[in-house]
Amino acid sequence: MTLLEVVTPEQLAEQLVGRTDGDVDALAAELGVDAVLGKVFSLLHDRFRPASAPTLATTVQWTIGTPAGPRPASLTAQDGRLDIAGTAARTPRVTLHASLPVFLRVISGSLNGLQAFADGQLRVAGDETLALQHQLWFDVDRRGARLTISTPRELARLVAGRSDAELDTGLLIAGVDAALEQICAGMVDHYLPHKGPRQRTIVEFSLRTKAGDEILQFVADGGRCSHHRGSREKPHVTLMMRMPTFLRIASGELGGVVALAQGSVKLRGSLLTARTVPGWFDLRR
Repeated sequence: MTLLEVVTPEQLAEQLVGRTDGDVDALAAELGVDAVLGKVFSLLHDRFRPASAPTLATTVQWTIGTPAGPRPASLTAQDGRLDIAGTAARTPRVTLHASLPVFLRVISGSLNGLQAFADGQLRVAGDETLALQHQLWFDVDRRGARLTISTPRELARLVAGRSDAELDTGLLIAGVDAALEQICAGMVDHYLPHKGPRQRTIVEFSLRTKAGDEILQFVADGGRCSHHRGSREKPHVTLMMRMPTFLRIASGELGGVVALAQGSVKLRGSLLTARTVPGWFDLRR
């Protein structure tokens, strides 16, 4: 199967697995850049989800760097339909600049736009939240669009300079459950036993996400730390916040005390315990 023979975005994603950017460019040049892009636009049109796109006329423009030179593409959602043109739009809400391999990975669901931002693979002019949201216009398997957030440092790199709306959308693309598991496992791996409590302590995070409310509990006990989903034990303190705030605290970008003072975190239970929690973890690594 070649890029011109794929019939679903998932098959396109499979064709990209294991290929370097150079491999993808060479293959597209061999098959014909415009033919490849035409095939991809056809796949997108077939997988368009009107309910996930804006009803008012909204245009997202791509400027795609290809071996045959830059290629513009305009995606306009209006009245439940999608129009795709191989031309530059006059007044796009946002313009995305990327190489052909990056464009194909984002569109096929194998690369999260938020991660591409953080890695410098994607440049955006205009509405940055829309740049991410348009990935959700299409019915595509996005399990391959995981975020690189397994350490506090990686998470800090991802959230730097991003708005709350961008972070919410990036997590929807990656899957909130998978993202939370990565973040929590990374925090546990960076637990500092000598900074943790001397007695068994349960801290609960009540998170408001775009996919629904989530409950996380961290248990510090005997020099070890673990985490689980759901409210299994009575917590010593419950910290309530929106998901982007949790990401900023877990990455070290936002101090817990500052968050409490700003009102972006509400608590129920021990204030003293709440103030010590960020110090349990080495957020610099």
